[in-house]
This record gives sequence, structure tokens and C-alpha cells, in this order.
Amino acid sequence: MKNSIYDKTLRIALLSSAFGWGISAFGIFMPWKFIVAQLHDLGGDVSADPMMNYWFRMTACGFTYIAIQFAYLSVKPQNKLKQITIAAIFMISTGILSLSP
Repeated sequence: MKNSIYDKTLRIALLSSAFGWGISAFGIFMPWKFIVAQLHDLGGDVSADPMMNYWFRMTACGFTYIAIQFAYLSVKPQNKLKQITIAAIFMISTGILSLSP
């Protein structure tokens, strides 16, 4: 199936997902005081707890890994349709779970 519009659209969607998940990479390298200030501006009540720092950075690493996977899927996506289907199910499931109270 060599449809260039389909390929470009799929690649744009995968790269957009990679970008959306990849923004969290900044959380790995930013100073903790900056992160706490940003989360406070977003309405979060985060203390300067070392355990929170650790888990925040671990979460940022996990999200960055997901971004790398989406970027990988965007390279020759026609060869990875099964993995892209699994990634799509993951994204839909994450969206549904994020909507629940």
C-alpha cells in the first residue's frame, strides 16, 4: 500500500505524538525548583520532597521513552503497522483514562 497522502498523514500523526510525549524530556534535566514553580503555576501543590523529585524524573523518563517509540514508528511506518495499531490502542486508552474522574 503505497499511498503518499496516507503515509504523510500517518507520519505527521506519529511525529505529533512523539512531540507531545517528548515535551516531558525537559522534566529530566530542569532544576527541581524550576519544576516546582511550573507545577505551582499550573495549579499543582508540590512540595520540595526528594521522593517527589525522584518520581517526577522517573515519570519524565518513561514519557520520553514513549516519545522515542513514536518517533521510531514514524520511520518507514508501512513496515510497522502492527506496532502502530498497538500504539493507537495505547493512545486511545490513555485518553479515555485521562477523562475519567
